[in-house]
Amino acid sequence: MTARVLIMDAGALQCRRPLWAGMVPLSEKFVCGAPVRKAGESWCADCRKQLFDPLPMRRADRSAKGGSAPRPARVPRFQAIHSSNWSAG
Repeated sequence: MTARVLIMDAGALQCRRPLWAGMVPLSEKFVCGAPVRKAGESWCADCRKQLFDPLPMRRADRSAKGGSAPRPARVPRFQAIHSSNWSAG
């Protein structure tokens, strides 16, 4: 990734991947700004790879970098209570 560029200053051949999160003023909305392969594309090769790589490849990259452990199996939060289990106390 090259130096970031304001969204209003990004040219036709520059990557437009947003680098902001949430509500920020227009003066703080930067995009990647790296060159794209050809006119009409929105993302550079690096940003395209991050945005569109298959999930298994991202998981492999994350685990190779010592990332987070796999998520535990889902356990139902609530179990149905059958009326035969109730006591008539």
